[in-house]
Amino acid sequence: MTRVVHLLATASSWIIILLAIVTGHWWYLLLIPFVAYGLAWYSHFFIEHNKPATFGHPFYSLAADYKMAGLMLTGRMGNEIKRLNLTAIP
Repeated sequence: MTRVVHLLATASSWIIILLAIVTGHWWYLLLIPFVAYGLAWYSHFFIEHNKPATFGHPFYSLAADYKMAGLMLTGRMGNEIKRLNLTAIP
C-alpha cells in the first residue's frame, strides 16, 4: 500500500506542476512539499510505521520515488521487486 501512496504523492507533484504552468500561478509550486511529502510521509508513519529516507537522504529519496513511479507506470515494478527479493504487491 505504501508504494501506491508514494505513486499518488509523485503524481500529485506532476499535477501541481502542470497546474502551475497552465494557470501561470507559480506559487502553486510551493504546495508540492506539503502535498507530495505529506502523502509519502503519511504512508511511512501510519502504514509501515517507519521513518522516511527523506530525513537522511533527501536526494536519493526523491530519485527513488521517481524511479519507483516510472517502474509502476510501465508495469515493471513486479520484476524489480523479484530482483530485489522484496514482498510483491498483492
